[in-house]
Amino acid sequence: GAPASVFTFMGFLPKRTNEVKKVFAKLQQHKSIEKDMTFIFYESPHRINETLALIAEHLPEMNVSVTREMTKQYEETVRGLASEIKDREYRGEITLVIS
Repeated sequence: GAPASVFTFMGFLPKRTNEVKKVFAKLQQHKSIEKDMTFIFYESPHRINETLALIAEHLPEMNVSVTREMTKQYEETVRGLASEIKDREYRGEITLVIS
């Protein structure tokens, strides 16, 4: 459901909150240049709700997709604004898409 013409795979987000905020500030700059750019991250299930709260704070208008266990039997995807999907319990390997 996210634009795939221009995307960047970023790997894991930093562990420190201040560093994550810096990454999100850079994402805002890139989005102002390329409106259809999509960003892909891996995230820990232990940190995903904190990350979604930061996205809701710093990138409130961006759509988010949280997929757990991608390409496996119990794959599950939750989509929406970060503020809408941040208070769930997520388990397994998490792929986070911001568009």
